[in-house]
This record gives sequence, structure tokens and C-alpha cells, in this order.
Amino acid sequence: MDDPERSTVEIKSLLRKLDPKYGSNHKDRIRRIEKFRTYVTGKNFKNGSTPEFYDDDYSLLMLGSDSPHAQYDEDLAELKLYSLLKACGEPSKDHIQSLKRSAKSAMALLKYLVLDYAEMKDGAIIQPSVDSSGQAELNGFAHALCTCTVSHLKTMNLELHVSGKEDAAKARRGAKEDACEVIVLLITRHLDADGETARPLGVDELLSTANARKAFDTWLATNKHRDVQQAVKKAAIAGGSTAHEDVSADKEYDANGDVLGGFKKKKTRFADDTYITEPDLGPNHAEEQLDQLGLNLVEEYDEVGDSPPVRWADFAACSFGVAVVS
Repeated sequence: MDDPERSTVEIKSLLRKLDPKYGSNHKDRIRRIEKFRTYVTGKNFKNGSTPEFYDDDYSLLMLGSDSPHAQYDEDLAELKLYSLLKACGEPSKDHIQSLKRSAKSAMALLKYLVLDYAEMKDGAIIQPSVDSSGQAELNGFAHALCTCTVSHLKTMNLELHVSGKEDAAKARRGAKEDACEVIVLLITRHLDADGETARPLGVDELLSTANARKAFDTWLATNKHRDVQQAVKKAAIAGGSTAHEDVSADKEYDANGDVLGGFKKKKTRFADDTYITEPDLGPNHAEEQLDQLGLNLVEEYDEVGDSPPVRWADFAACSFGVAVVS
């Protein structure tokens, strides 16, 4: 069996096992997740190469039967496949506002695929290309995730991963670290349906509760370099404006890319060429606007230090980063 064909089989087997209607137990789901991760890494291939995937299979993994490929493929249309995103957000039947224990492992797999996966050829890492914007090109898994609609992304129940109930068992709180990494990727690198046009997301599009947004904000300030924080904030402002159909900030971007231009004092021109200056909203106005989007400006970054990002995941979040893998 050729690699792409086997990859399709592996994806279908994983999605069937993750489906709660399939009747598998927790251990079965975890074993299948681990088996798929081992397959993707290519550890079982003697030639030191990672397996090949058809382009359509990336979205099939993320969305199952909701993927465009499944909807137009006669064979797949009859299967009613589950999805990795739904597995990440599968709620517990017996615990309110909690996740299935396997959701934590599913999120860990997703994070690995979109941020840590490295394509190999004959034992050597294939360096990611650089796209037209100067950023590291997304791998196939990450590209499929970043072209998902907000409604599909919401099936991951990211708020339960980020701020699960304190009285819930640790395994049912989800995978906070992995989920936050995925959120950074989605905010900064999300794409329109055409798969090319940048369409950054606002934090509130991914996290519906104030507690979850606050938890993510705290995680971001504690764990990410200042460059990544600023990239997230810049994208969140643009994404939040798009989500709320408020393009005023976009109209106020100056030629130098001043992302806070939309929140600064501006003049209104009348027909007789006279002007009035709007009230000065104060130095904290921009921060207040960010608060409404679920993010605070971070002044200090003492916890982790000011060294530059060194992981592909960090570079992927920077609007000017280029991944270099040694």
C-alpha cells in the first residue's frame, strides 16, 4: 500500500475509534491516538521518512464528514466520520462543564500535528518554506486547521481546556498548555475559506467566557516572549474588529502599520471644510479596547526573559518570524 493510501486508512481508523458512538472505551481511544502519532512521526518506517498524505486528508482529519472532501466523495459521504476537533471538545456525560478524559490526549495530538510535526526525508528534516508574507509556511495539518470556520473551531470547547472547573478531575480539565498554543496559532495565522487570505481571529471568537479569556491572557503573559504577545495582540485587534463588523480600527492604520491608530484621537471633517477634534480618550483607552477583546497589554516579561523565540511554534505566532530548524 502506498503511503498516501495508508495514511487515509489510518485517519479513518482514528476517527472511528474517537467517535463516542463507536463504543470504544477510554483506553482504546488513547491507544489509537498514540498509534496515529507514532505513524505520523515515521518511527516505524525504515527509510527515516514521514508518511505522505493526500491534501484532502488533512481536512478530513480535522473535520471528518464535515470536510469538503467527504461531502463530495461518494465513498466518504456514507461513512459519517467523526473529527479530531470534536474529539478535542467531547464533553463528559457524567460531569457538568467537563471534558472526556480522552479530549486531553486528542488536544495534545492536535497541538503536535499543527506546531511540532516535522516532515522528514531520508532521516533529515525538510525545512519549511517561507510564504509571501515572510512567515514560515504552515504544514498541511496546520493549514487545514487554520482554514476551519469559527463554528467548526468552537467544537473543540477551548474554554473548557483553558479554564476547566477547579473541582473537576485534572484529566477532565483538558490540556490547557496545548490548547493555548493552538489558540495563539489560530489568532495569528487563521485564513479565509480560500486558504490564502489572512483572516485573524478575535479572542472572543474562540473563547466565549470571560474566565477563559482571562486565563488565556495570563498564560500568554507568563509563557510567551514579548514579540509573540504583541503579534497576538495585533492580530486580536484586527480579528476582533472583523468579528464585530467594526472596521474603524482598520481604517485608521497608518502607513507604518500603527495597529493602535484606530483608538487614537481623530478629527471629523464637515462639508464647509471645518474640523472638530474628538475628545481625547486618554492613554489607557487602547488598553480598555483590548480588555473588551479579552487581552491586556503586558508591560513586563520577567518570568521567562527577553530571549528571542526558538521554537517553530513561537515563530509561527510572530507576524515577521521565519522558522529555522537545525
